[in-house]
Amino acid sequence: MSDFLKKLNKAGLIEKLDGSDERFDKITEAAKNVAEKLRETPPLMIRAVLAGLDPDISSDDPAIAIASDELSEVWASVRSVHIDPPVFIYRSILLDACNQIAEGVNTVILWYTAVDTLPLVRLGREEGIVREILTEWAKKAEEFSLVVPQIKESKRAPVTKKIEPLGFNAIAASKVNRETLLNAVAASVFPNYNGEAISGANQYQPNANPQQWASHYADRMMTLLADQLDSVKGSIAQSQNGLVKQLEQHELHQLEAVKELLSNQRSWLQEVIKQNEEFKKAEHLRLNTLWWCEALYSTSLCCSYRDIDPILAASVMPLDLLIEVQTPTPASVTYALSETVAKLADAEFGKEYKFDELLETLIEKRSTLPEAWAQKIDSPPKIGRLSLRDLIIAVLQGEKDISLIMQYSGLEAGFTISLPRLAQAIYRQEQAVMLAGAEQ
Repeated sequence: MSDFLKKLNKAGLIEKLDGSDERFDKITEAAKNVAEKLRETPPLMIRAVLAGLDPDISSDDPAIAIASDELSEVWASVRSVHIDPPVFIYRSILLDACNQIAEGVNTVILWYTAVDTLPLVRLGREEGIVREILTEWAKKAEEFSLVVPQIKESKRAPVTKKIEPLGFNAIAASKVNRETLLNAVAASVFPNYNGEAISGANQYQPNANPQQWASHYADRMMTLLADQLDSVKGSIAQSQNGLVKQLEQHELHQLEAVKELLSNQRSWLQEVIKQNEEFKKAEHLRLNTLWWCEALYSTSLCCSYRDIDPILAASVMPLDLLIEVQTPTPASVTYALSETVAKLADAEFGKEYKFDELLETLIEKRSTLPEAWAQKIDSPPKIGRLSLRDLIIAVLQGEKDISLIMQYSGLEAGFTISLPRLAQAIYRQEQAVMLAGAEQ
């Protein structure tokens, strides 16, 4: 949750709260709703931060309209308190919403849009608080964009441990109770044994009643043998089940041990691959940036940047560099770009151009670009606050009315800028548009 609104309120910058926490809570709720809209549609972040930073933004700006609608949704009577549109509150809502979603790639989009816009606006008493959140965005954006792995030693493969086998418990063989078996056999043969009568024994004698004796003997012996065989079979089955259970436990033990080993190996391989990819990405960024800076060659125009007007070159170079590197890029790349632009004639840091005259030059020179070159770049919006990048792209894509687009920029009359700084601004703001994705 962003504390930007709380800091503004603590500084007494939000008007007509009259000590009402309920009013402040409604403004906070509106900012939360705006944040959800920005999160769902990343390109809106660019327009929101441009409008939020500009004290002179019009009340009918599209981004301001979003803040106005959300505040009216949660505070139906807001216009009875603020007769005139409370633009400062709308701007505060937008900046707070941006700050709420300032994580990961969103931070890069916000920071790259804001960093070259902030010097162009005149903030009031809120400037200190605004700069605090922008400083935080800068730190987060650099951390997210930095691709140099912070690894001092190679990660060693995990040690393969010996799998200890489980011990098996020997199952003792069961023995037949011989006394019981003897009594049962004797009872099936004769009424007594060793002169002692046997309870429930065969009452017939083989020599006196052979037929009856044989029938009783057969029945008794069949039962006796069947019971003994069943007992032996049961003992064997019990032993087998115990053995199977031990084998199953041994198998599970082995599988778990192998699974643990494979999991450790897989994690190690994934980490090694990730580190390798980070190194490759870092080397690719360095190599491509250095090659491009030294070559001063435009792959899109198939010529040296020294062969075209420096103003046109400074506008094309940041767009070409973005083709050579993976985004997002750390801040160092933007400075490599500015130093490279400064190598061109009449493009040193100390030489500044009036911005309207710079745009006039681009109108004159844009015919040297391939017809489809500028059309591949995302067009700026037709209404709403425009960034420096938007103004350059609008002209390169055919805009002729400089006064019309300048009125959407918030730039002061006579604004000047050096070509290295202009290239930096285009590079960062174009990267923000690319990272935001969809059409604006």
